Amino acid sequence: MTAMESTAVASCCSSPPYTGRWDYHVFVCFRGDDVRDNFMSHLEKHLSKMNIKTFVDTQLKVTQDIDKLLSILRGTAVSVVIFSKNFANSSWCLEEVATIAEITQKFGHKTLPVFFRVDWTTVAGDDDHSPAPNEENIRCLLGNQNDISF
Repeated sequence: MTAMESTAVASCCSSPPYTGRWDYHVFVCFRGDDVRDNFMSHLEKHLSKMNIKTFVDTQLKVTQDIDKLLSILRGTAVSVVIFSKNFANSSWCLEEVATIAEITQKFGHKTLPVFFRVDWTTVAGDDDHSPAPNEENIRCLLGNQNDISF
């Protein structure tokens, strides 16, 4: 990443107390079974080409717990949440999105929601009886989209 790109990432991403260095530029929250072998693989490839350090949960060992994952999330400048058909069936995805919403509200964390083959109201649980992310959390994530820039 060039110095100019680093400055752009740092200036647009002042989330939980910025210490001058993020562990990762982007944290991607997604339901693996829905997007891992299609959309996610393309996204990861393109972010890598742009020298954007991205955390994808495949980098964790299966034995590691959600607390480790949430700690990594808090050390990341930007989150991309990929909502998909089975997203709400994952307790890990729900915990991640709740944490992302919390740091978005408290610290202005930058978050980009992506709705992969779903309508946002479906993900919010309006027409589905499965567990769903708290609609307030989703609205929080949607609310700061006008100020995302790189």
